[in-house]
Amino acid sequence: MTTSQQPSRQRDPIPYAARLASCALVGAVVAVTGTGAHRMGAAQNVPYGLALAFVLVAMGALLSRTLAGTVGAALHLIVSSVVVYLMSGYGPGGDIMMPTGGAALTTFFSLNATLIWMGGLLLVQLAVIMLPRGAVERLVPRRSVAAPSPSRRAKDPKEARA
Repeated sequence: MTTSQQPSRQRDPIPYAARLASCALVGAVVAVTGTGAHRMGAAQNVPYGLALAFVLVAMGALLSRTLAGTVGAALHLIVSSVVVYLMSGYGPGGDIMMPTGGAALTTFFSLNATLIWMGGLLLVQLAVIMLPRGAVERLVPRRSVAAPSPSRRAKDPKEARA
């Protein structure tokens, strides 16, 4: 191979440990936000909060997988699951943020939104982890940091004259 044919071996500007820390942070933020949103509309039996929370989880897991690969997505799954588990218990004043029963919960989704949230949180992230690499690359194309190709350079008339 000549020098022009060798792939560029540029150093990644973000260290791997920082990318993993970002995945953990995204997992915690997704868990807190999704837990707050998952009950929206449940009392009216229109669980738009669950749908929004699952979209948020899928986006966070996909971002983590793009940043740090399968390990990043797995770390996202672990952190978000632990945060949701910790939020599912009683608070310091005896409040509960994720109810699963009671006289006030009368519709199907008001009774089961929390259980669907906790189970769906795992299933959505496992689905993202099990996506083939090609599907992830089609969903989130990576930007190349290499120099533009010769065909791209020829399209710019100012650069062609220089």
